[in-house]
Amino acid sequence: MQLKKTFMLLLALVLLVGAVGAAGCLGDDDDNATNQSNQSNQSNQSNQTEPTTEPSQPANPEPVNSTPEPEPPAPSGETVTVQNASEFTGTPKALIIAKDRKFSAGTVNISAGETVRIWNREDVNFAHMYHSEEGAFPDTKVNIKYDVYFTFNQPGTYKIDIYNPNTGEPYPTNAVLTVKVS
Repeated sequence: MQLKKTFMLLLALVLLVGAVGAAGCLGDDDDNATNQSNQSNQSNQSNQTEPTTEPSQPANPEPVNSTPEPEPPAPSGETVTVQNASEFTGTPKALIIAKDRKFSAGTVNISAGETVRIWNREDVNFAHMYHSEEGAFPDTKVNIKYDVYFTFNQPGTYKIDIYNPNTGEPYPTNAVLTVKVS
């Protein structure tokens, strides 16, 4: 009986060592060895390339204008400042809740320089990407339970869409917030 237990223990030990040894042979180290040899071959090949020469400068270079060119005027388009909660220090004029992939209001009226807070109050894991149809601000991703502050610095009418941040497409709810700034 003792001999049978010893034999079984020895057999289990041999199988375990064999399995571990085989797993070690199948590891990623083989790929690294190949990659390292390929990398060294590539670096040797890149060291063997012919040297390039810089194009020579003309004998009489053109004079450099010391007066800077005037900067183009600032775009006359609409300007919106986007901030998160840790950056914004004022009091927003309006709070818009975004839930079920749509806005709590369709239109908000504010004055230039005032801020609209949009709060993503989804119950499930739906991040929002707020998109300006006019290109007044870059697409802004907001996770659930977070908010973003849009300060509208110039008069005009702005449209904000809720997009799916994973696809870059509008959600099927066709949610649009119109901000009228006077």
